[in-house]
Amino acid sequence: MPVKNCSINGNEGYKWGDNGKCYTGPDAKEKAIAQGVAIEKFLSIKEKLSPVRISFDFDGVLTTSKYQSLLKQLLSAGGNTIYIISARNNSAELYSFGNKFGIPISRIYAVGSNNKKVEKIKELGIKKHYDNNQDVISELPGIGVLVK
Repeated sequence: MPVKNCSINGNEGYKWGDNGKCYTGPDAKEKAIAQGVAIEKFLSIKEKLSPVRISFDFDGVLTTSKYQSLLKQLLSAGGNTIYIISARNNSAELYSFGNKFGIPISRIYAVGSNNKKVEKIKELGIKKHYDNNQDVISELPGIGVLVK
């Protein structure tokens, strides 16, 4: 976000972005920049401290021992929020599986189609999604991991 011009009571000054405080006086620009640096540092720390949202498809992914093992590792590492997001229409088996691994039903979705799966992943702010469907992965650049 750039430093922008602003004014207070007819005095010209500078602020960080649209919502920053307007500083006037000889060191106004430096104060606005310092405010921007502080905001960016805060956002960076906040992002590092917030849980990483990771999701898995069910069929062909969590039904394999390899990805069940990864799931266990991610759960035991802490700092991760795990979701199961499937194109299935019925969630009963997903709930049973999630219960076995301590994933609450509030983080398990049977959305009915791959398009709705992609929408749900984006809506939830998922940072990494494991799926065996190339079409789903193609819709999630930088997020999707193809399971083979």
